[in-house]
Amino acid sequence: MIQIIVFYKKILLQILIKKIEELHRAVNKIVNLLERKRFTEAFVLIDKIYFEINSINIYITNLSNYDLNMAITEKKRDPKSF
Repeated sequence: MIQIIVFYKKILLQILIKKIEELHRAVNKIVNLLERKRFTEAFVLIDKIYFEINSINIYITNLSNYDLNMAITEKKRDPKSF
């Protein structure tokens, strides 16, 4: 069971890293477009970034919940450790 949970956490981290890299590339494109005064295209990308940010927030929340659930489970098993 623990191996499955660790595997799940690793997958979440990999997805999160990929999403952050995509966000970084999009921000670079936006900056480039703004420097070239291509505002309409930049605003379209800005709108798309909101979805990526929300997605990243969901993955971070999942990771936080995972760690919180693990701590709660551990405390139930061994209350003296806390």
